[in-house]
Order: sequence, then C-alpha cells, then structure tokens
Amino acid sequence: MKVKFKDEKNSKFFGSLILSLYTKVVDIQPISRRGTVNIDQKAYTTQDGSTVIVLKPTDRLDITTAWQFRLKLQECISKVSRHVVVNLGQVDFIDSSGLTALVAGMRDADKVKGSFRICNVHPDAKLVFEVTMMDTVFEIFETEEEALETLFPSLVSNDDHLFEPGHQNTHQTSPTSGLNSSSAHFVQSLADEST
Repeated sequence: MKVKFKDEKNSKFFGSLILSLYTKVVDIQPISRRGTVNIDQKAYTTQDGSTVIVLKPTDRLDITTAWQFRLKLQECISKVSRHVVVNLGQVDFIDSSGLTALVAGMRDADKVKGSFRICNVHPDAKLVFEVTMMDTVFEIFETEEEALETLFPSLVSNDDHLFEPGHQNTHQTSPTSGLNSSSAHFVQSLADEST
C-alpha cells in the first residue's frame, strides 16, 4: 500500500519520522562495525543414533555477524545433522540479516527433511520476531528442553531426558570454515574490503 501526500513537505516529514522511529526500534549500527559471532555448539545423540545440534549464538545477529552464523548453519545441516535447535537466549539484538540467516537455515533443514527449532528468545529480540510476524513462521519454544522434546517425543518421558551430550564445542566461528579454498578466499576478500 502506497501512501500519497498532498505536498512533498509532508512526505519528507513522515518519511524521516518513520526512519527515525525504525532506527530507534532496531538500533541500527554502522556497516563498518564488523563483528564476529561466538557460537556455542552442542551435539546430542539419541538412543536410536539420531543427532541433534544445538547452536547458541551470543550478543548480536545483525548485518555484521549474520553471514557467519548462516555459514555455521549450512555447515551443521549439511555435514553434522539435519536436526537443529537455535537457542537465542544470549542474542539481545537481531535485525533483518539475522532473520534472513534463520529463514535460510530453516529452508536448508526442510530440503533434507530435517527440523529447525528456535528456543529461549531473548526478550529484547522477541519484539523483532513479533513485529515482523516471524514468530508465526518459526517453531519457537520457551526452553531448549521443550524444543528437544518435540523433536523426539517418544524418547522423553517424565522429565527423563534420554539425550546424551555428544560433544560440546565452544568456539569463535571462522567466517570461512566449511568452505572450499576458492570460496574461502572470496569470502575473506569481501570481509577485507568491507573493513
């Protein structure tokens, strides 16, 4: 829906007002602020041998870090497990780039007949999910345990979790991990150009 104003003055005023409000709501940061996303990774193995990966990014999923998180999701879904739970409890800010990375991860999991769950959304980030109506797109759970239980309900009863932690790998994600050398070089050159 397009809104037309009688004169250009009103159009500019309302345009700048909307941009000002949006900037305050989403806390826009300059693109030059390149960041690195830290991601805790846990793998759970069920009794039938299925693996579930839990990724727990920290701080922000924005234009400066979302691409790294996207690469990590691709790597996990293609090489480790088609079942992924993303715990957003420590992500206090998410913008459209972060949402795009999550949507892409969900599509990747769907392509391989896997599952993609989000849990423990930080209260500050929850507003973005609600305003964009992405809370209706994703399967979002209050806790990590609830998200895991929905993946394999027959394995969980009376709060007895039959998941065994496989391995836990806390690391700072390399932007080029999981890529072949030419792709890694290209991604690194993009990162170098933007700084």
